Amino acid sequence: MKFSLRKIITLSCGAALLLNVGCTDLDETLYDNITSENFLQTRDDVIRDFLRPFEHGYWSIQGGGLFYAQELSTDELMTPNRDGDWFDGGKYQRLHYHTWTIQDDYTSDMWNSLFTGVSLATNSLEDIQKIDINKLDVTQAEKDDFIAELRTMRAWFNLRAFDLYRNIPIVTKVKGETTMPPQATPQETFDFIEKELKESIPYLPVRQELGTTGMGRWTKAGAAALLVRLYLNAEVYPGQNKYAECAAVSQDIIDGKYGNYQIESLWYKPFDYDNNNSSEVIFGFPST
Repeated sequence: MKFSLRKIITLSCGAALLLNVGCTDLDETLYDNITSENFLQTRDDVIRDFLRPFEHGYWSIQGGGLFYAQELSTDELMTPNRDGDWFDGGKYQRLHYHTWTIQDDYTSDMWNSLFTGVSLATNSLEDIQKIDINKLDVTQAEKDDFIAELRTMRAWFNLRAFDLYRNIPIVTKVKGETTMPPQATPQETFDFIEKELKESIPYLPVRQELGTTGMGRWTKAGAAALLVRLYLNAEVYPGQNKYAECAAVSQDIIDGKYGNYQIESLWYKPFDYDNNNSSEVIFGFPST
């Protein structure tokens, strides 16, 4: 079989030319990428973005080591070793005797759970702060409410982390960030949470405005209750006596300043299967 050197050289040059052209333009159209720039196109998209941190908030009350650390470490609850079961390297005993170490998974799980919540709330907050309400069929009042609820949600995550760890970072931006901010002082964290809640309350709804479908949404009373919790523990957190402020906000809740609530006539009603409509529950997640 005979080969023509001229044809081989010609074909080789043509192939090299095609490879050269093909490798200079690697741009392609991606159809599976969703970012804040191309996601928020409709009103429903805004609502989905707004609600994402709430889903994690519901999960966080039962997962991420928080139940272990805040319930199993108390006097009224324990997980004993039963004939070799539930020993798990002694992790539950260390909780009961308050001898846990940084190697115990629940110590880091709590941090990861709460700051995932902080990051999700901050991410949604950054998205919604930038939306054009005229293009997305969202009113200014709704946008203000979404922002206030997300700030309150973030304050809730921060308050729980503050209670567990005391020295925590204050996260106010996540887009484009690759590292966590440095730890703030207890006073800085206290001031931040207080400011977030106080500035959010005027824009939050009262429970009666949301109706029976409002369970799981942050309201004026919910944010005020977080303020009560913050003030109640202020002597432990930054070393300040805030009992007067705690009593004042508590009395405002009782007096109906933040919506109408009543103590149930039966002690178990706030914990019953139909407590979604309980007049005593200020904040809770709907569940079945």
